[in-house]
Amino acid sequence: MIIADLNQIAGRTYPARRRTQNIVGGASPIQAQNFAVGNVTLEPRGGQVPWHNQEQEEVYFVVEGTGEMCLGSEKKILTAGQAAYIPSGVFHQLTNIGETPLRMIYIYGPAGD
Repeated sequence: MIIADLNQIAGRTYPARRRTQNIVGGASPIQAQNFAVGNVTLEPRGGQVPWHNQEQEEVYFVVEGTGEMCLGSEKKILTAGQAAYIPSGVFHQLTNIGETPLRMIYIYGPAGD
């Protein structure tokens, strides 16, 4: 059995004030061919997953905190317990607008970079 333990995954910190920990794929011990999963922590008041797009379909699931999700020309507030679907090829970003860290799980497939 292969286990990925967030407590043991240092992850990577980016200038946009976010830390990404790969759970499936990337530097994780779990490698799947059809999907990737990760934990992202955005620092309070502005930590961000910057504008980007990718070929894969993706879902952001907010575990804790409050963020502004931009998807194409749409903007919505996401809070803990909510998930946003991101279609293939659509530019998107997530910004922490709260006073506490925002933690979210991303899932995309098929697996890739």
